[in-house]
Amino acid sequence: MELLIYTPQVTQRVTYIFQLFFDSLIRTSYSVTMDEVVFNTYTGPKLNYSATSIANAKVQIIPAGLLTEKGIKPQSPEIFVWNNLKVFYRTDSDSMPFDIFSASFYLVSRYEEYFPTKLDRHKRFQYKNSFAFKNLFFG
Repeated sequence: MELLIYTPQVTQRVTYIFQLFFDSLIRTSYSVTMDEVVFNTYTGPKLNYSATSIANAKVQIIPAGLLTEKGIKPQSPEIFVWNNLKVFYRTDSDSMPFDIFSASFYLVSRYEEYFPTKLDRHKRFQYKNSFAFKNLFFG
């Protein structure tokens, strides 16, 4: 059965990260709606990706805002531990206390590399300056 995702705003970033997650990684069929009535009447599996609490949505991920921003702005994600995992883009959701979609977009888009930083002698971003390296997101 198809997963229905409710979000009040569909941007290119939202589309990109949903395709990455659901088409490429999880390989499950899904559709996105901006219509709360359609979402409420759907009887299959649902994911509420909004700040609005919806009574019959068992899973809610509150957007941190990165996926709806226009342009590229400096980010200062804070690391915290949830279920023995280092995560970031904390939210107030009971289902998942961080925005996994914004965090994933930040990492896969290499967002931090759009800002001035010290480059190596070949004018490349140095891995030691990366958010992932500094926070030990490896091994």
